[in-house]
Amino acid sequence: MRWCSIIFLCMCITLFLSCDSGVFSTKNSKHANTDSVMDYGTVDVSPYFEVCDSLTTVEKEDCFRTTMHASVAETLGGVSFFVTKDIEETVLVYLQINAKGRIKLKKIEATDLLEEEIPELKEVLQKAIHELPRIHPAYKNNLPVTSEYILPITVFVQGTT
Repeated sequence: MRWCSIIFLCMCITLFLSCDSGVFSTKNSKHANTDSVMDYGTVDVSPYFEVCDSLTTVEKEDCFRTTMHASVAETLGGVSFFVTKDIEETVLVYLQINAKGRIKLKKIEATDLLEEEIPELKEVLQKAIHELPRIHPAYKNNLPVTSEYILPITVFVQGTT
């Protein structure tokens, strides 16, 4: 009878330790995802401005985009560009928002014509980015992460002849 109790106890311990729901299971551990690979291509919460703070996640994305475009357009609208040719081009501005909410201009994709006609465009865009309101970073798994945003800007300037 004693051997039966020992065998039964060993089977129970083995069963307990081998189950996914046991005490040592990584599925129930708080640190289970600590060393897992996360896909930072998508985020749980996109970056957002203070004015978007009280909105839902989906509304924050729209608010961010609208606020970004309006703020940059306001800065660009106050600048006069003198060009020799009519220009109607779309510029792609690549921005990086780090985990602390700091924004950085990474790259500008513009045509040769635009760069030739408006050589000061990069400095003007730097100023526009610098004047943006405070930004909250993107979040993934409740952690602030670095994210990138591509800002398309349509430049329409009539040339002087």
